[in-house]
Amino acid sequence: MLFNPLIKSSFCLKEYELWNYLHLSTAEYKSLLKLRNHPEVIKWSFSGNITLQQHLNFLSDLKKSPNKAYWLVKNKEGIILGCVNLSRINWVKLEAYLGLFKNFYNPSKRIGQVLLKIILDISADLLGLKKVSLEVFEQNLKAINLYKRFGFKIEDFYYTNNRKVLIMSKNLK
Repeated sequence: MLFNPLIKSSFCLKEYELWNYLHLSTAEYKSLLKLRNHPEVIKWSFSGNITLQQHLNFLSDLKKSPNKAYWLVKNKEGIILGCVNLSRINWVKLEAYLGLFKNFYNPSKRIGQVLLKIILDISADLLGLKKVSLEVFEQNLKAINLYKRFGFKIEDFYYTNNRKVLIMSKNLK
């Protein structure tokens, strides 16, 4: 398989709604940018604060990409929990990199666990991926511990802007 149309779709998974970035309204997209630029998200982001124009350019590129998928996640009450994504999807090896960020304006607990479970379910059960990897700053101990609880192992590392980045992976099948 060289492409799965699910990566460009919006759908429900259990009690959650996953809205593909490509299907968001202008108002939703601006709300997403606010979530993305929250100081706690920026702190652990590789790209820092982003402008509306940068975000719109990203969306334009996303429309053309057969190996990236980004979803806004809402609960059954319509409350935004955060966002999940897959990138660098290799349809031959059935591998991808995942990412997520939670809505820090939502005071609910364990949102990170919910988002990670959702993107793992999409990866394994809906897309049939065999392996997922992620990159995380070494100082982000809360995220690293969550990933370890879900079975991720540190495979490698590199440095960017004088910060150590761990590459963690998990076999799905």
